[in-house]
Amino acid sequence: MNRHAAVAGTFDRFHAGHRTLLTTAAASAERLSIGITHPSMTVGKVYSQQIQTLEERTAAVHSFVTGQGWQDRAAYFVLQDIYGPARDDASMDTLVITASSRENARRVNEARRASGMPELELITVPLVRAEDGKPVSSTRIRTGEIDREGRVYDLLFAGHSRFRATREAREQLRVPQGTVYKGPEEKPAVAGAAVAAVLRDTAPPMIIAVGDIVTATLQEQGIEPDLSIVDYRTRRRELPDISHTAPRQYGPLPNEAGTVDAGTALFLSRLIRESVWQREHFQIIIRGEEDLLALPAIMVAPPGAAVLYGQFDQGIVVVLATEEQKKRARTMLEEFKPE
Repeated sequence: MNRHAAVAGTFDRFHAGHRTLLTTAAASAERLSIGITHPSMTVGKVYSQQIQTLEERTAAVHSFVTGQGWQDRAAYFVLQDIYGPARDDASMDTLVITASSRENARRVNEARRASGMPELELITVPLVRAEDGKPVSSTRIRTGEIDREGRVYDLLFAGHSRFRATREAREQLRVPQGTVYKGPEEKPAVAGAAVAAVLRDTAPPMIIAVGDIVTATLQEQGIEPDLSIVDYRTRRRELPDISHTAPRQYGPLPNEAGTVDAGTALFLSRLIRESVWQREHFQIIIRGEEDLLALPAIMVAPPGAAVLYGQFDQGIVVVLATEEQKKRARTMLEEFKPE
């Protein structure tokens, strides 16, 4: 065992890969120096505005280290550049890294050599893989693809044609999944104005609107959803006077009433990923009924996204797709009957 190992990372949304990294570091040396990146180093990351605060990330690392009983061996520092104390600390003899940080490790050792110090031994930790074989990463969690254990949300639909709502699932769906903004049915702008004010105040990273009235109401309030899902009907009646617009429209895609079509849900997931990376606005036109697509939208949305849908005789429901809400949506979909 070496004497003193350094390990560092952003540690956003502490996940299975972080556990493996720290466990390997703890097994490699008697002392640990754990670096947690300063917010200034996360600016260029995808959905950087959704990265947890330094305090939240530090608390998660502390909690894991203490839970493992390593607290007396561990010290912490805020990493403000790629070097941290590893460039100058003569007591350090090991640097624990992943493949993605090899270049930075090389530069650390180059700086140590230039100062006449011995190089650090590099221990490379294999990346933990998610269900789809791709690495578990904070970026994939922030963009809504996977959970912290590497479960891939939209793999639920693989190998199926559709998921049919059971009686029990329908009972659950009668309960709004988020906050209801009430208003007269004949005057949706009343609820729409309240919703628009909330969206402007909270500035979610993505807005997903499910339903024609919800989409049209948002657009009337000057808010263009990142993704809208419409069928030009309400309560199974046609809406000839509504004209939806979006830069990129797709469909009609099938979604039978009372079901979630697996292919359409997978396409929805793909568009959400595209919206994350391309920052474009999309619209899916449904042949059938779109209302139950709110559930997969919540499940595959980036954490913090706002998913809006209409609740009969109540108003507009706004669901903030927290990690807990995403898990709940998946659990509800698992109660549907796959076909």
